[in-house]
Amino acid sequence: MTGAPKKDPAAEFADAERRHRQALAAWQEEEETKQKQREEAERQAAAKKQQEAAYKTWQKEEEAALAKARAANAAKPRTARKSQAELGVPAGADWLDEAAKFVGNEPGVATWDQTLGQAWYDGTAWHFEERDARNQPLPSTMEEAEQMGFNQYPSWQNKAHDNEIGKSEIKFGHSDGREVIFDGDTGQVVDDPKLRGTYNYASPTVGPVDPDWWDQMKLYFDEWEHGLKDVAPWWALGNDR
Repeated sequence: MTGAPKKDPAAEFADAERRHRQALAAWQEEEETKQKQREEAERQAAAKKQQEAAYKTWQKEEEAALAKARAANAAKPRTARKSQAELGVPAGADWLDEAAKFVGNEPGVATWDQTLGQAWYDGTAWHFEERDARNQPLPSTMEEAEQMGFNQYPSWQNKAHDNEIGKSEIKFGHSDGREVIFDGDTGQVVDDPKLRGTYNYASPTVGPVDPDWWDQMKLYFDEWEHGLKDVAPWWALGNDR
């Protein structure tokens, strides 16, 4: 009966050493992966903490700006309107025309134009002054916009902000309503009153990059609240007084 072949001790040692090196390499690779995961988690946590701090700062600044705007508005002098009888307007006369004549430049009495102007200012402050106050803080670069939690919109959702010169402008929006536009050629923040970003009372959904006409129409219909609160006032009143 033939005995089992003898094992070569040197070969066995070499094989064991090879397996050991393989196990060590696998362990090192696993540890490197875990370290990268830990570093990424720490980076995300730090970024989130930074975003939360920026948001809290923005909230305080927003509250202060709104309080200041409302205080300034409340401090504006308002002269009580005189009655039709006090002004001596003939019975049956057109109130708007006659009131404008009688109030005129009478000392201490606001003219009808001033009264209407103040009413218009008060009634549209939500669209102008309050949007400006709420649209802070804003990033100064696209990289900073991403770090602050802003989302980039596809170019077809940015036509209202495009100057149609060179590359298309780039729109970023935040879920809290803030909006900023970057020049497509220079990368600088657009401050043109007609094209700049404005605060959205109803933030629009970020659409697909290359949608067909049906997807676009469906998104427009789904975004009726944004159209009512933000787009329609912009069409009617613009961005600035």
